[in-house]
Amino acid sequence: MVPVGGVFVAVVVRLIATPTDRKILLSSPPPSLPPALLLYGRDEFIQDAVGKILQRSEVKKHVAIRAGPGMGKTAAATGIMHHPRIVQHFGNARHWVDCHEASDILDDLKAQKLLDFITHSLDLDLTALSDSRKNIKYFLDNNDVPRIIVLDNFETVWEPPSAQKETEGVLTFLARFPRLTIIITTRNAHDPATHRGVLWHQFESIQPLSLNASRMLFTSLSPSKSIDSRLDALLRAVNYIPLPIVLMASSAQEHYTTSMILEIWNRGLSKHNINESQPNYDDSDPLNKLDHSVAISLNGPLIKSNPKAPELLRIIAGLPGGIGRKNLQRIVPLIDDVDRVAAVLIRTSLLMNSPDVLQMHSTIRYHMLRNYPLNASYKEGVEAFYFQLIHNARGNPGTQGFIEHIRNLSEEETNAETLLLDALEHNFSTSVSISLDYSNYLTWNVPRLDVPKKTLELVRTYQQLRDADSWLPLALLRLGTVYFRLNDFPKAIEALQEALGLYEKLNDLNWVAQAQFLLADIARLRGEHAVAFQLFSEAYKRFEDVDDARNMAACLRGTGITYFLVDRRPEALDTISTAQKTCSPEDYTCITDCERELGRIYRVDNQTESIRLSAKARDYYLVHGPQRHASIALYQKSVALYLQGYYNEAEVGLDDAFQEFKSSRNDGQMGYCVFHLAELNKMRGTYRNGLELYRRSETMFEHMQGNKFMVGLSLRGQAELYAKLCQPDKARQVYNSAHTLMKELDVIDEATVANDIQNIDVICDPAIWRRNVIFKHLPLFLACMVICLLLVRRQWRYPKKKQLQDRSLELGQQG
Repeated sequence: MVPVGGVFVAVVVRLIATPTDRKILLSSPPPSLPPALLLYGRDEFIQDAVGKILQRSEVKKHVAIRAGPGMGKTAAATGIMHHPRIVQHFGNARHWVDCHEASDILDDLKAQKLLDFITHSLDLDLTALSDSRKNIKYFLDNNDVPRIIVLDNFETVWEPPSAQKETEGVLTFLARFPRLTIIITTRNAHDPATHRGVLWHQFESIQPLSLNASRMLFTSLSPSKSIDSRLDALLRAVNYIPLPIVLMASSAQEHYTTSMILEIWNRGLSKHNINESQPNYDDSDPLNKLDHSVAISLNGPLIKSNPKAPELLRIIAGLPGGIGRKNLQRIVPLIDDVDRVAAVLIRTSLLMNSPDVLQMHSTIRYHMLRNYPLNASYKEGVEAFYFQLIHNARGNPGTQGFIEHIRNLSEEETNAETLLLDALEHNFSTSVSISLDYSNYLTWNVPRLDVPKKTLELVRTYQQLRDADSWLPLALLRLGTVYFRLNDFPKAIEALQEALGLYEKLNDLNWVAQAQFLLADIARLRGEHAVAFQLFSEAYKRFEDVDDARNMAACLRGTGITYFLVDRRPEALDTISTAQKTCSPEDYTCITDCERELGRIYRVDNQTESIRLSAKARDYYLVHGPQRHASIALYQKSVALYLQGYYNEAEVGLDDAFQEFKSSRNDGQMGYCVFHLAELNKMRGTYRNGLELYRRSETMFEHMQGNKFMVGLSLRGQAELYAKLCQPDKARQVYNSAHTLMKELDVIDEATVANDIQNIDVICDPAIWRRNVIFKHLPLFLACMVICLLLVRRQWRYPKKKQLQDRSLELGQQG
């Protein structure tokens, strides 16, 4: 998809470069980058910018591409990012953030939305912490390579005065990383955050194109028969600004000659000049030229022959994520033959031509929002479509069409969330229930905090409303669940405990039990096993009181898993078997959940059965959802595979599970995947690979607040491998760190500690010991070899010399 902030040119790019440059240019760019464009008249600026970016300097500076709308700032940034020297230096560490989608976000959320965009563009390893800065810092610290990022349409998040301080804080944060280069494109004349110490290379604002470059751009988009002697006059009339040139070239495709287009342009200016309602209209102002070019396009013959085209353009202007082609007719049911209308807008360059999503240039969007507000009936229709998507996706696994509804909403999340946040601000009482539905959807899809946090904030504000008593605890429960899914356990506990207290006051046993169950699961994951047992038991009793078989089974499963974690496998197996019998015979999701956990228990003693149950569960989840459980089943199967000795297949499965967990922001399970890859390598005998993976899992679990138990296990694994690699001093040092941490959690006894230390010298791998001894004593060994060779040589030469002497004496005597 071409970025909306730049001039878009649908042409085939012919690369003129050396063979090496061609190879670099034709390699696949990172997914977030827009495709390369054929640029006109920007070579000098791009070369200068590239030179300054790559120059060696003690002071780190960044690049601000400044210009008015329609000048081609985005195109220039694209040219820099695809320049052969930039590709060679940064490789795939090139990233692109399009800030325009934050244009409709509330000012107090813009900085956080910018961090979300950056997180997505960097493709972070870990994203679940609600503090995006910590996630970004973790990634950049652990992937320390030269890196470059473009923040396109930066004025969208920086221009509002109430957003400036927080947004500049994001820039200041990014500028702290010495190997990260920032490029922004902005309409603002001043460089941002200079008073905070962010330094910028000094460039003049981008100017209009030269006459020659303007000709080349116009002729590349127009049929040759439309161009006559007045082309230069037309280009001069539009001030050589790229966007109006593109729009006027589109008029040439409607069988207009350049003379005809120029006459239309001049007539429009004349009308403005005599219009008393606009006495201060200045036809030399570039902004007015842009508005005029858009107005001409909207009054062209193709648009006039399709009166619904402006309506479609208004609707798309109100959707920051564009409009998906597959949903086009359902979003705008009042426009018949909407695909043909969209084709007209694409032909006139008012929309971009994309196979999946219809979007427009930001300047055209602002023109539409400013001059053509959407009427109420169309707005209600658009909101109704998106709110119905949310309502359909509110269910839990096992409900009809669950996975289809989740997928449909996930494809339209940007627009759905924007419209919902707007509705919460302006019509809270009618949108709060939709918001709570959306928060539940986030717990099963990719969890994010914007809507749940805003909903809770507004519920607290409107507590005097009639339904606030039921909204507040549910808003807290939803927010706490999202925090839980993001592995932010302290904030999850805070929200869930408040929800629990409120539900107890309302005497709502079912929701009390829901909160207790979630708190129990968190305690289990944090290694607080006694707390987990107690909370699972209390939740079970309350679910039993309301005859909720599925959640009774869930509590038994949680108890069984906790038994498994404390090495009480018989109790674990018995408890989860009881959970399976508790499920209703028709509740296949509940039964499958139990089979998945039985697969976890069996992986220790019966890997074949573990693999069968895990594979069966994954097949079910892939069809019926949720995806996160399908990924867990794959992970469980892979662990059983390596325990059975199928290392290669298990490694592929753990890698695939890692990627699935990454897409759903499940950092905890990502850490477990890396930990078990380390265990796999330990069993396979590839100790150095295992050591590196244990280190990685340690840093991941440290980054995820609250999981000290797995940090301790990762350290213990490292210590064992140091011992196997015959590095006893290092093994003792790391064992001490592991034991200290695990004693704090009360999950290790003194006998185990003593056994670990005692075994350090015993478990040294004999082959590695022999190799280490050889390398340690190699100089002495080589010296001995040299001496031996000299002695052998001497012994060999001495008999020969004696024989020659004896022979000479014999010959002398004969003579």
